Amino acid sequence: MSRRLFVLLFALGLAVLFGSSAWGAMADGEPARRGNILQIPKTEVRSHMWGNIRPVVSNWGFFGNAGEYEPYEWSCEFPANSFQDYLFQGALWIGGVIDDDTLVSVGADGWERENEMFPGNTDNDTIMERSINPASQFYWDPADSSDPLFLKYGPAISEEDLIAVYTDTVGSPYVPPDHQPMGIKVTQQTYSWSYDYA
Repeated sequence: MSRRLFVLLFALGLAVLFGSSAWGAMADGEPARRGNILQIPKTEVRSHMWGNIRPVVSNWGFFGNAGEYEPYEWSCEFPANSFQDYLFQGALWIGGVIDDDTLVSVGADGWERENEMFPGNTDNDTIMERSINPASQFYWDPADSSDPLFLKYGPAISEEDLIAVYTDTVGSPYVPPDHQPMGIKVTQQTYSWSYDYA
């Protein structure tokens, strides 16, 4: 192999090796974090299991199951354990005018399976759970004001609080190439109670 070809291949290898790192700013103005741009977002789908209504929620902008996500066979089951499903899938769409351009970021775009909102890529970016019920493994003790979830989101509200945070700024290769992010950060909190009247 010629020296010129070797140098070219070596330079290409270095570009691939180090070119996958990037700096990114968080939507809420937190300091930029350095990371591999190909780190996979920690997407998660969960269902409320307390109460008589069991909706499926995600941490990437849609709710419902559309028959895709195990172990849930439902999207929004009512009454619980009846196999009566009242939803295919819904998604959050947020639009705005930025610099005279009308932009929309979507949690899911129908049959195209395009998603433009995603959580971060750390283990802390999954759906968080807490509860006011002492029997729950996610019980939040009101006397513990040092709990990180309390410090960030306040006290637990229901028997099953599900909290998800996601943005429209994750970028390639996870969103369509023509997506223009608006810098949106969504903090989604859903609640469920097992009381007869709830």
